Amino acid sequence: MTIVHIMLLICYHGEERSFDFKVSNTESDLVNEVLLNYTLSINLNTIVPVKVTLYDITSGSEQEVKLSDNKTENLSMSYGTQEIRTYRLKLNWSNTDNDVKYAGQQILCTIQLDGEQVIN
Repeated sequence: MTIVHIMLLICYHGEERSFDFKVSNTESDLVNEVLLNYTLSINLNTIVPVKVTLYDITSGSEQEVKLSDNKTENLSMSYGTQEIRTYRLKLNWSNTDNDVKYAGQQILCTIQLDGEQVIN
């Protein structure tokens, strides 16, 4: 299963933009009945040199999620009981990266969830 969320972020040098999103093991009133393994991939279509950071903010504080080439390691979500994880994606365009070639650039960002149900 692959789910993709696409957004256009306007970000100027020296700025940080953030976007919160949720991952859940439910749809309508139905709770997943098997373990869900998934990865999140952050894809940027831009020449702008932005730093990408992902946080799990489910607990109310920012816990950084390790990214390798803008992709998480395998994550998992339980089954049988509703679970909702909240994430915060931060894009930071350093104040020192202000070359004229970046003028007027926009950042097209996609968040891709690739998941599989694990049946024991």
